[in-house]
Amino acid sequence: MKKCIALLVPCLFYFHLTFGQVKGNNKPVFLLTKDSIFTSGNLHTLAFKSLLKETPKLYLTNSYGTTICPVTKVDKFLFFKIPKAINSKRGLVQWQLILNSKTLLQARLHIVSDTLVSKIETYIGPPSIIAGNRDFSMIVMIPTDTLDNPVMDNSKVVLKKQFLNVEDTTHLSVKNLISYRRIYATKKTGRYLISSKTFNKSSTEHTLHVWPALPTDFTIKAQRNHKYADGNQLTQISTSIVKDFYGNVVSDGTFVNFIIEDKDGFMLSAKGKTINGIASTKLVHPDHEQVWKIKSFIQGIAESNEITLTYKQVVTDFQVVFSEHNRQITVGPLRSFMQQMIPDGLRVTLDIQKGHKTHKYMVETSKNGFVSFRIDPDNYKNESYDFTITAASIQKTFKNKRVW
Repeated sequence: MKKCIALLVPCLFYFHLTFGQVKGNNKPVFLLTKDSIFTSGNLHTLAFKSLLKETPKLYLTNSYGTTICPVTKVDKFLFFKIPKAINSKRGLVQWQLILNSKTLLQARLHIVSDTLVSKIETYIGPPSIIAGNRDFSMIVMIPTDTLDNPVMDNSKVVLKKQFLNVEDTTHLSVKNLISYRRIYATKKTGRYLISSKTFNKSSTEHTLHVWPALPTDFTIKAQRNHKYADGNQLTQISTSIVKDFYGNVVSDGTFVNFIIEDKDGFMLSAKGKTINGIASTKLVHPDHEQVWKIKSFIQGIAESNEITLTYKQVVTDFQVVFSEHNRQITVGPLRSFMQQMIPDGLRVTLDIQKGHKTHKYMVETSKNGFVSFRIDPDNYKNESYDFTITAASIQKTFKNKRVW
């Protein structure tokens, strides 16, 4: 290093006679470094000639902070080494040569990006947009040099997009460190594949999804094996294919609420989520004659038509047998619409009262067409009680039935 500096000294005597003095206080100090614009990584030293006995200090300031540069003195020449943290960052650098708190010289340097692009940083967001003509996403591209500085303004960037087998190329320029482009939603759903390129560097592949817009009104329909209120079979309620305003099938998982109102004014609800645009739910048939009015909603957005389902009574009568001192009560046989035994699971209740006061409310479900209740002697004394048995909305009451 010292050998190189020694070789530079004769040349510097020539150069300092040629270069003008930087704005200062007319001190006998001269800047020997001619250039004021440097490519990042190429500003290594600032050279001065000084006729002063003392050695001044060089202060450098950029957007990252301020530092004092180390100096090498060779005879009357001063060589200040520029730190890597300064010379590798694009931007404005201000320097001051100071001695005893007085500024001898000061000036500005500009560090610009290297023309060789190392990579291109690409950001896109939001990653999904809604179909139509309003929503959009934005892609931002930042080509950088080998020292991670954004390239200079007006550098060319090529943006490529692919959507539904259509490819598109757009030529952009870097301005204020970045290059950007808005990508507007289309009326059709799908997926954008996006890439960018500048000089010899390409970005990775990015994805932008165009999702369906808000659902529009739809219809519902019912499917069932029969119209009988057997409390066992299932009725399936399904929507038509739910679409948005542009004809796109709504996203899977769209929540649909089914509201059922029976003939007594009671409200029931069921829920479903769309798969391939269709939502469905299954309802167990009532166990007695009933009329259901069914309508579905996508909360606050869309609704369906209303359908009415009628269920016919299948259990018209049943027998009740008391045995074992009237402590064993057998209900049945319970028969369905073809006189077959009702499918297992029909709900039967027993209400035991004494003096208009309910002692016990028991619930059992049918098995093989029969239901049995057992009156526990530990809880019920040898007295008379009123028994009310309800099955398929049919009630039978037995007054003053004595148990012993």
